[in-house]
This record gives sequence, structure tokens and C-alpha cells, in this order.
Amino acid sequence: MSVAVDCSSEETADILVESQNSSLLENETEDIEEFFNVAMELAKNAGKVVRSAFSEKKNINTKLTGQDLVTETDQAVEKMLISSLKERFPTHSNPCIAISIGLAVKKELLIGIVYNPIQERLYSAKKGQGAYCNNEEVTVSGQTELENALIYSEFGAHRDPEKLEIKFGNMYNIIMNGHGIRAQGSAALDMCGIACGEADAYVEYGIHVWDIAAGILIACEAGGIIMDPDTGGKVDLMSRRILCASSRSLANQLKNQVTPQSFPSD
Repeated sequence: MSVAVDCSSEETADILVESQNSSLLENETEDIEEFFNVAMELAKNAGKVVRSAFSEKKNINTKLTGQDLVTETDQAVEKMLISSLKERFPTHSNPCIAISIGLAVKKELLIGIVYNPIQERLYSAKKGQGAYCNNEEVTVSGQTELENALIYSEFGAHRDPEKLEIKFGNMYNIIMNGHGIRAQGSAALDMCGIACGEADAYVEYGIHVWDIAAGILIACEAGGIIMDPDTGGKVDLMSRRILCASSRSLANQLKNQVTPQSFPSD
């Protein structure tokens, strides 16, 4: 499930929090701690809602495509998070909260929280302070060879035949040259899996910033490498493409196996 909020542009679903107000962090340490504590509290509250509804009969609707699903639980959690944020930060229209939560100031990611309420796994990171799962520090596997690497990648909600053909080709290359490939259905959990050493790399095109913001920081703080799969350089959060790996060597090998795709920027 992916629910997200962008209080800076109507009440649309988004994850990334980015302040254009230079006065936001006048007292940076205290403000970051406050945002982190509120985000953690709301993530746990959202998790309780999801967990309680997990075994109940669901009313499922769709968003842009028949593969892009939304349940009444998604909508209930989003409504709760929006109202809670507005109550806690009436003058700050910047924090964006979900089961996956990211905070960036001037395009620098400072906080990442991803919570799986069903498996009771709470991932968190603060910039420069390491990455954690259920309060235990985690690190990437350190795998350096693609042939020994387990790779995460997702099919996404796009059904354009040309884009699917490229995506299938990329997955074929990974299968033929890597140890294996998996799709969990969640970019945030994929990147947390890299952070914990459960898999070794993740690559995807067509992803949105709200899918990866929190996971990027968590993976980086666990020692992971984040790169643009087209250029091998720094990731533009709005570019809708991401490669995350447990080592620079593995990242470069995986980059060479994927054909670039273009999507409109976020």
C-alpha cells in the first residue's frame, strides 16, 4: 500500500517534503527532531489503521490504470495524515506523510521513515546518523558482483507496449546476468531491503519521487550507492529513475544491463 500527502499543492498524494522557505530551519536541530518525532508518531498511527483493516473485506478502486489500485483504507489513512499534519504544523505546508515518509530541505534529504505495519518492520534514518530497522542499525550486503546479486525491480503501473518491451528486456538481462530478480510491489520496501542486506540492488524507470524519497536516505545511511541509471551520476529526485546498490562496482555492472527509458519529470 502506498499512501502519501503533499500539503504544499492541494491535497494530492506525495512523499517528498521540500521547503522553499529559508526560515523553515532557523533552529535546524530542534526543527528536524520535531519533524522526525511527529513523522514517527503518524507512521505508527497509520500502521494501526492498515493492520486493523488487513484481514477485512476491501472495497478496491483504481487510479490512473487498472493496475494502480486504491482501497478505502488508503483513503482513510491519507485523510488522517493530512488532518494531523495541518493540526500539528498549521503554518508549515511542507511535510508530506505516508506509510513512507521523507523530509528534504532545499532538495537535501534529511529524514526517511518507511513502516510495514503488517510485518511490524519500521525503517528509519536521519542524515548522517545511520539507518535502522526496529531500532537496530542495518547495513547493506556489500555485494560487488552482479552474478551473485539478488536484484529488485518493479513492473509499475504503465501499460504502454513500447515501454513494457524495454522493461521486459531489462529484466531479461538481469535474470541472465544476475543471481536472481524479485518484485515486491513497493519501491520503498525494495530500497529498505537493500539497506538491510536482504537483496543487493534495485533499479526502476517510471518511478515517482514520492515512491523513493524516504528509501533513498535509508539506503544511503546503510552504506548503499544511489545513482542515475542513465548517467551513473547523482540522482535527480524528479527524474523518475533510480538505481540503488550495495556497492559502486555492482551499481556500475547493473547500469550496463539496462536500457534507458524516458518519462515526464515529476
